[in-house]
Amino acid sequence: MKSDEGKHLHYLAGQRTDALEPPHEGVPWVVFDNMYINEEEVDEATSSEAGLLRVLCRKIRGLKPSMCTNVYL
Repeated sequence: MKSDEGKHLHYLAGQRTDALEPPHEGVPWVVFDNMYINEEEVDEATSSEAGLLRVLCRKIRGLKPSMCTNVYL
């Protein structure tokens, strides 16, 4: 985190945040595959680890990892 690499990665993350479409309006601002997820999904994803996994598993197209069989609804 304090290394030159960490500072550079932090800078790059800031650039990506500034380039979001639509522009972010607050924190958390959850994106998946470079697209903002809707408010209901943000609420679910930030409510718990299981909620985050459910949202991620729904977003994955095609073959899902085996862990999604336990959380994908």
